[in-house]
This record gives sequence, C-alpha cells and structure tokens, in this order.
Amino acid sequence: SQDGRVQGMRVVAGVDAAGRRNIKARDRVEYAGNVYTINGDVLSWPSPSGSLDHLHINLVRWRG
Repeated sequence: SQDGRVQGMRVVAGVDAAGRRNIKARDRVEYAGNVYTINGDVLSWPSPSGSLDHLHINLVRWRG
C-alpha cells in the first residue's frame, strides 16, 4: 500500500514426497496448522525399479 503496510503475503513451499498419492492440481493440503493450495500440476518421477515413486508438489497460501 502507499503507507508502507503489507496488505497480503504469498507463502510458497515445495514438497518432495515418496510414493504414489491421489493428489491433483488445486487440491488443498493441511500442514502444521496451515492450509495450502496445490499450485500447478503434481510432478511424478516413477522409480526405475517400480519400488519407490516420487512426487513434487508446489504449495501456495495467502496471509493477510
């Protein structure tokens, strides 16, 4: 704002998770008492052996 006060803040986090999950873009996730929205597509990396797949998830939330 013009008087120097912050009106809102975007909080962004990235999560790397093991295994397969039923998570889609725009889903909501609760972590440490805060609710985040998944921002964009969930990226998956299948394991070459098929034993341990991984996901990367971008999270965002707004404060203020």
